[in-house]
Amino acid sequence: MIHIPGGEFLMGSEEKAARTDERPQHKVKVSPFWLDATEVTNAEFQQFVEATHYVTTAEKTPTQEEILAQLPPGTSPPPAETLVPGALVFDTPKQPGQYWWKWVAGA
Repeated sequence: MIHIPGGEFLMGSEEKAARTDERPQHKVKVSPFWLDATEVTNAEFQQFVEATHYVTTAEKTPTQEEILAQLPPGTSPPPAETLVPGALVFDTPKQPGQYWWKWVAGA
């Protein structure tokens, strides 16, 4: 495995040409983590889950506090009914200006 050091960076932009969903620019902290040097197969991941009883983020119910901690200050809390296990899934926009990712419960 390869160790990836943590750090901080500025996400977003204050430029006039920036999209509204890129503002405000804010500091993001990434914790250090480990990454396999090669891909992990589904079978290898299944063995890991069975051996460690690991539960993926997508299987856990998020809390409002966890979500808000990842967003810029002043962001409105997400509706309670959206706090279900799931994941962001890539979704090719049908029209310009639409989001590229959508939340999918159970994903």
